[in-house]
Amino acid sequence: MRRARTPTELTLTEEFFLVALDDSTGRPMVGRDLLGAGLAGTAIATLILAGRAEVRDGLLVPVDGQPLGDPVADPLLAELRLEQRQPVPDWIALMRPGLPGVVAEDLETLGVLRTEQVRHPVTRRMTTRFPAMDPVRAVGPRVRLGHALGRVVPLDARTAALAQIVRATGTEGWFVTMYGPTVRRQLTATASRLDPQLTAVVDAINHPVPRSRLAVRLWPQRDTSIAW
Repeated sequence: MRRARTPTELTLTEEFFLVALDDSTGRPMVGRDLLGAGLAGTAIATLILAGRAEVRDGLLVPVDGQPLGDPVADPLLAELRLEQRQPVPDWIALMRPGLPGVVAEDLETLGVLRTEQVRHPVTRRMTTRFPAMDPVRAVGPRVRLGHALGRVVPLDARTAALAQIVRATGTEGWFVTMYGPTVRRQLTATASRLDPQLTAVVDAINHPVPRSRLAVRLWPQRDTSIAW
């Protein structure tokens, strides 16, 4: 049965978006393509963790069509049910252009952050930042992940997936600075224990595919004006 999420509950994709933001500037710490790839990876990981999809012979295939109540993972699940079976890197490339704008809108609707267009003082280019509207909820995912990575203890599957996607997108530096070298040891240990299906997703984040191979885009690119 589909479970409605509570007003304070965040999806794995929303948590990654917040972790990828710079606390002081509200800007993403990586470029839009890599941010989108990380968001796409968390959406796929969500389906795998929930038993809705699996990686079989390199292809992402549906297992259970019941929606999760997740605004990003559910559209992907619907596409999988239409037998659009493609390699994991292809799905990531399909989803990544539009996801930053989609997830930012979701978080703004939830009252977690807002989107601001500002002009860079030097380049004079318009850039986008996402200052917190609810600072406690905005920093929650970063604090929880930091506490998990700061100790050498086994992580639950959801936290382990988020940690490895953070590592794949190069956004782990803040955690190393705040929590010390234990973070790198924990990330290495977690990678060795990660479910092989989730490992396939993490590996696909940094392996883009040619746009010519992609026939459809799941989400319209709502963030064409976003630059950082």
